[in-house]
Amino acid sequence: MEASTMRNLVGVLAIVLTLLLITAGSTQASENLNTKKYGIEFKLGGGFYAMQDVNDFIPHPDFINPAIMGADEKTIHIGTQLGIGFSYRSQENYGWLFGFNSLAAGVPVVMTEKYRTNAFFPGGLGAESWAEQTVSGWELYITPVWYFTWKDLDLDFQIGPAIYRASLDRSISIINSEGGANPSGSFDDANGTALGFIIAAGLELPLSETYFLNIRLGGRFANVGELIYENNQGTEESVYKNSASNSTLGVDFSGAFLTLGIRTYFLPSSDWRTPGK
Repeated sequence: MEASTMRNLVGVLAIVLTLLLITAGSTQASENLNTKKYGIEFKLGGGFYAMQDVNDFIPHPDFINPAIMGADEKTIHIGTQLGIGFSYRSQENYGWLFGFNSLAAGVPVVMTEKYRTNAFFPGGLGAESWAEQTVSGWELYITPVWYFTWKDLDLDFQIGPAIYRASLDRSISIINSEGGANPSGSFDDANGTALGFIIAAGLELPLSETYFLNIRLGGRFANVGELIYENNQGTEESVYKNSASNSTLGVDFSGAFLTLGIRTYFLPSSDWRTPGK
């Protein structure tokens, strides 16, 4: 089964499962009417990103054998996320989460990082050649959430669809053994969008009567399988895995993540947590 077909199948299954869970949750929630609650949170976290295509990108056949060419290949599978979320808890055990996260590869201060591959070609000038890529993106999700109480702790579980946007910049400089330069393959702002899903479980700890620490562990399926950029002639082109491949390069944010967030509730009162507490 092709990767694109598998991605579509997983996406459809996730949406169907979400709809079933929403129906079940709404039915259960309607049996127990309680005061509604609204909240907002700011969160920071990090996790593992698949990024196989980006890490495996080969700009030129001479980059294939690092042992001979003296290449210094760097790959990154971890990244950061920074976001904001809104919660609407319509019942004691059921509600919704709306959120936006900025995603970036690496763990730098400026929230971006470069994948860089170097190669030192023998003979001629022996000059350094390199390929450099920068990856960023975002996710937007709207998911149902179920709330539980365990040993006086507030727990929750969410699963649902998400929209993902990825951006890739690439700069290539290849100098062969005769000293000729080949800068082709460089571009800015190649973008793509895909449908994925997110699943996570959270733990809420009180910091005061109005503020709470939310710890969330989860995973996402978020493979943007095709990126489009505009070349120097103003024509749109797809980004391919390498010069010898007809397969498009994907930016894959799929993987596990951990976030810490500060959450507060503002209706009906800021210190309202769970009915009965």
